Amino acid sequence: MKTNLFLFFFIVTIFFSSAQKYKFGKVSKTELREKKCPIDTTANACILYKGRKTFFEFDKDKGFIIKEEHFVRLKIYTKEGFEYATEEIPTYHTSFKREQVTYIKGYTYNLVNGKIIKTKLSKKNIYKEKTTDNITTVKFTMPNLKPGSVVEWKYTFYSPFITELNDVVLQYDIPAKKIHASIYIPEFFKYRPYQKGFLPINVQKSISSNSINVVQKSRDGTMLKETNFYYGSLDYVDNVQDIDMNNVPALRDEPYAGNINNYRSALLYELVSYKFPNTIRNDFAVSWEDVVNETYSSFKFGEQLKKRKYFKKDIETLKNISDPSQKLVAVFEFAKQKIKWNKKKDYLVDKGVVRAYKDGVGNVAEVNLNLINLLNAAGLEAYPVLVSTVKHGIPLFATRTGFNYVIAAVNLNGKRYLLDATDPLAQPNLLPERALNFQGRLIYKDGRSEIIPLFSNNFSSKITKINYTIKDDEITGFARSLMDNYYAYFYRKALKGQTSEENLKKSLQNKYENIDLIVTRVKNIDNLYKKIKETVKFETDEYLEEISGKIFVSPLLEWNFDENNPFKSKERKFPVFFNYPRIQALEITFTVPDDYEVISLPKANQYSFGNNEGSYNYSIEQKGNNIVIKTTYIINTPIVAPSSYQALRDFIDKILKKQQEKIVLKKKS
Repeated sequence: MKTNLFLFFFIVTIFFSSAQKYKFGKVSKTELREKKCPIDTTANACILYKGRKTFFEFDKDKGFIIKEEHFVRLKIYTKEGFEYATEEIPTYHTSFKREQVTYIKGYTYNLVNGKIIKTKLSKKNIYKEKTTDNITTVKFTMPNLKPGSVVEWKYTFYSPFITELNDVVLQYDIPAKKIHASIYIPEFFKYRPYQKGFLPINVQKSISSNSINVVQKSRDGTMLKETNFYYGSLDYVDNVQDIDMNNVPALRDEPYAGNINNYRSALLYELVSYKFPNTIRNDFAVSWEDVVNETYSSFKFGEQLKKRKYFKKDIETLKNISDPSQKLVAVFEFAKQKIKWNKKKDYLVDKGVVRAYKDGVGNVAEVNLNLINLLNAAGLEAYPVLVSTVKHGIPLFATRTGFNYVIAAVNLNGKRYLLDATDPLAQPNLLPERALNFQGRLIYKDGRSEIIPLFSNNFSSKITKINYTIKDDEITGFARSLMDNYYAYFYRKALKGQTSEENLKKSLQNKYENIDLIVTRVKNIDNLYKKIKETVKFETDEYLEEISGKIFVSPLLEWNFDENNPFKSKERKFPVFFNYPRIQALEITFTVPDDYEVISLPKANQYSFGNNEGSYNYSIEQKGNNIVIKTTYIINTPIVAPSSYQALRDFIDKILKKQQEKIVLKKKS
C-alpha cells in the first residue's frame, strides 16, 4: 500500500512539473536559486520557457495581417550568459508595407537577501538599427544582469507579408526546458510546411472557430466601405498547429560547420494558395525556374546585362588580348580595380551598373554584373550565377529571398571558371569563403538555368622543406614554404597591409609562436598568380627536453598540427566543410651533431579514412648523421559526410598522436 501511495505521488509530481504554467511577471524563488541547468550543467544560460502564438487578423483596408505574440523567460548562470539577455528582431519593409514590433515589455529578476528584486526594461534601452536598405532591427538588452538573474520579455510582431510565415524556431544555442508554439492559419490559406534539423517535432493539429467582419462601419453603424473581397460577416475555421518541445538540447556550433543555422530544428511554412470568397490565387508557390525567370526579366537584373556603351573605350585594349585565358585574367583584374564592393549583398542592383561603374563602387550585383558585361564585351562567354551566401543559409524551398549574392561564370576551353570581383585577392575558381555555400544557379541568356557546384575541386597545397640541427642546446635552422590557391589566399589575407619588412617580420613572429625568427623573406605576396614563397631562419629551445641524460626532440617543431583535435563531439549529424581539397607536405632534414648519438626514432605509419577521403603518410629514415622525415596530409574532398565523421575524428587523433612522438638522443661520452 505504501509503495502504491509513493508511486501515486511520484506520478502526480511529475505531471504537475511537466505541466508547469509560465505567466509573465510571475517568477519563482526556485527559478532564481537554480545554480545549474539540469539539461546541461555546462550551460551559461538556459531558456526556461519560450512561447509563440501566430495568428491572422483582418484589416478592412489591408486584408489579412500576420500577428505574432512572443514570450521568453531565461535563466542566467554566469557572466558569459549575459549575451543571451539581448534580443534582436529584424523587421522587413518596402515602400508600401512595413513590419512592426510593438508592446515590448521586460523585467530582470534578482534574489537579494531572500527577496525578489524586479528591474524594468526602460524604453530608452529599446532602439532601432538599420541593417540593410530593407531591414531595420529592433534591439534591447535586459538591465541589471547578474549571475543568477532571471530575465523575461514579451512583444508583439506584425507583418503584412503573408507569403511566408517567420520560421518557427525550436532549438537555440543554449538548452531550453520548454518551448511552445501555436500557429492559427485561416482555412483560406494553404501553407506547405517544411521541417529542418534533427530533433523529432510532434505537431498536434486541431481546428478553432473564428469570424471576421469585412464591412467597415462608422460610429453610428452605417456602412462606409465594402472590401474588394467580400461583403458582410464571415465565419470560418483556423487550422491550428500546436508544438511542444521539452528539454531541448543546445545546438552548438562546431568547426567546419558552415552556417550552423542550416541544422537548427524549426518549422518553415510556404504559402501555396489563397481562397477567399470572390478571390482565388494559386500562384504563390514558385519553382526555382519561376524565381530565375522573374529575376532575369527584372530591370534590376536582366536589363543590366544588356548595357555595353558605358565602358566602350575601356574594353578596347582588353579585347585585343589573343590568349583567352590571359584575357580572362586581364578583364577580371580590371573589374576588381575599377569597381570596389561597398559590402552590400544583393543579387539585384541598387543604383545600376552604369552609375556604379562611373562611381567606382557598388553592391555585389553591381560589381559582378559589370564583370559579366565586360567579359562578354571582350568576347568571352560569361553568365550570372545566383548564390546564397554561407551566412544567408540554404533555402529549403524556392523563394525570391533565397538568393542574396551573384557571381560570374565563364565557359572557356571546355572548363568552367567562377569569378567574384568583390574580393581583391580572389582568382578564377578561387571564390571568397562567403560564397562557398554548396551550389548556385547559373542563368543562361535564354532564361534556362542549371545548378552548379560552388566548391573548388582544385587542390590547395602547402609544401615545406626544413633543415635544422642542434647547436649550443638550441635548434637552429631554415624553413622554406611554397603555397598556392587557398593556402596562398589566406596567407595574403592575414598579411594584408603588413608587407613592409618590419611589419612582415612582426606578423610572421606572431604566426610562429614557439620559434624566434632571425631572418624572414616572402616573395609574390602581391602577385596573385604565383605561389607564395616564404623563407625563415629560426632558432628555438622549445622542442628539446632533457630527461635523465637523454634528449627528446619533437621533430616537426612548429610545423606539426595543433595539439587538440578540433572534432571533439562524439557524433555529428551535419557535414564537415573543408571547402576545398588540400595537401600539406613536409620534408625535414635533421642533422644530428657529431657529439650526439640516436637512441630511438618514431616508426613510419600510414593512415586514411573513408573511401579515399583523406590520408596521412609519415616516413622517417636515418642516413648517416641526417634524419629525414616526410609527412603528407591530404583531404581529397571539400565536404565530408556525417557518415564519415567518426572515421575523420579518429584519423585526426592518430595524426596528433603520431606527431607527438619523439626522436631520442644522448650525448656521446
